[in-house]
Amino acid sequence: KGNLPYFYKEWQSIIKLIQDVFIESKLWGKPLYDLFSPDFKESNSTFKTHRVIIDGELTSKKLITNIPLHVTDSKAIAILVKNLENDINHVIECCDRTAESTMGKFHLRQKLAKDGLARTYKRNVQSSNAYVDMSIPKNQCCTWNKYGFDLFKMHPNNNQLLYSGITASEFVNKYSIVQSGMLYPFLYLIVNEHPEITNSFLENFKLYDKNGNKSGFIKSANSSLAVGYKLRKGYKNAEQRIVLTERSKYLFECLELLTRQAREYLKKNKNDDYKYLLLCSSTLGEPKRLRFIVTQSSVRSLELTKYITSNSSFLNNEQARSISGRLSVTKFRASCAVLIYIKTNSLNA
Repeated sequence: KGNLPYFYKEWQSIIKLIQDVFIESKLWGKPLYDLFSPDFKESNSTFKTHRVIIDGELTSKKLITNIPLHVTDSKAIAILVKNLENDINHVIECCDRTAESTMGKFHLRQKLAKDGLARTYKRNVQSSNAYVDMSIPKNQCCTWNKYGFDLFKMHPNNNQLLYSGITASEFVNKYSIVQSGMLYPFLYLIVNEHPEITNSFLENFKLYDKNGNKSGFIKSANSSLAVGYKLRKGYKNAEQRIVLTERSKYLFECLELLTRQAREYLKKNKNDDYKYLLLCSSTLGEPKRLRFIVTQSSVRSLELTKYITSNSSFLNNEQARSISGRLSVTKFRASCAVLIYIKTNSLNA
């Protein structure tokens, strides 16, 4: 039934029976070679495989859903479809909530900034006519939007310069100052729309070419394209042209908006990272390109992690916590592609 430790144990018992009953009694002649009866050993941890033993059963871990490999074809497909749909829908629901929240905070910052006052780099004392109360959210937002990442290059005492009564971590999360973890909900949702999009496509996706002209995200009256490159063996550049849906177009636009301030800073400072779509900062530090998309367990995103590890319309708390340890953009993409293939017998649906 697919239980490998049990099989090895039973096989050893059978070999011992043959030795004791048939060979020792000379009912059978002594074999030329010793009968094969190895001990069961777990796979070497340095050997990379998507097949593992879970509760004694050989299981595939290439997807976000663990799939036992011993079940019959018809049963496997039924289990696969049900579990894949639930797991995928859980991730989509969590990412939708997080993305909506992230953009809501971003737009709140823009709204507050319009009504606020930006302080100067000079001492900000209450006795001065130029004093700006930096405990007021609209003044914090206005000051950030005016100076952005230049604040921390030009002023050593940046904490007091920007805000009062709130930590840097709270500030970036409250107003969606782009962090690496903020990008991931959008990446999962883009891959759900287009499973043909790989990590390397996203990591290397450029909004501007080597001459500084707009290139990767092309919008027209009838359609929008994402033009990038997928790394393949034997090919230096394998171009992909993705015709975007209305949903994926919106997601690319959100990523461009979230990273715009970082992009402007990098371009002004003659850093070619500005050409890439995926940019981030660490708290309020200098922004940079996001070079590698990592597994979800390595992502610093309190909001998405909170949703992923909690129950949803599709998974209970225990199932949600289980999926969080397996989740990555790569596995999510593979899961979406497998589900499409099972339902349509094609990867081009």
